[in-house]
Amino acid sequence: MNPPDDLIKKCANEEHIKLYERSCFKDVKLIGEGGYGRVYRAIHRNNEVIVALKSFKNNVAIKEVVKELKLHSRVDMHHNITRLYGVTENKDEKNLGSVHYMLVLEYADNDCWKHDPDGRPDIQQVLSRLQNLRNRIARDRTSTKKLLTASTLEND
Repeated sequence: MNPPDDLIKKCANEEHIKLYERSCFKDVKLIGEGGYGRVYRAIHRNNEVIVALKSFKNNVAIKEVVKELKLHSRVDMHHNITRLYGVTENKDEKNLGSVHYMLVLEYADNDCWKHDPDGRPDIQQVLSRLQNLRNRIARDRTSTKKLLTASTLEND
């Protein structure tokens, strides 16, 4: 076991994070790639739950992975954060002696993945919709104030 493995396993143990065997997952498909690594969609073999597997590029410091693990474990119950289920090994096929880890996360299956990105509003449309919403809220507040004022005057 090398020092990065030790850090991940130590963090998982301290934060009570489950370690999954890589063989627990089937139908692994790449769904995205970013600056830190790749994200895959997979199915847990035992319970058929769809999960996201987040891998990290070799240039990402192991301390960053540990930091993300700790952050996820602390905000696990927040409804705006995808849930961390655990970690799993991701063996490097080019360097068989090297093992990396992937986060096992809740799969966020929302409308963004189902539609063509060209059908999404651009930033100007979003800003326009937000301004319209802001105006409607301001009008509703004004109407509510008028009603409350009229009601208060009637009761006096």
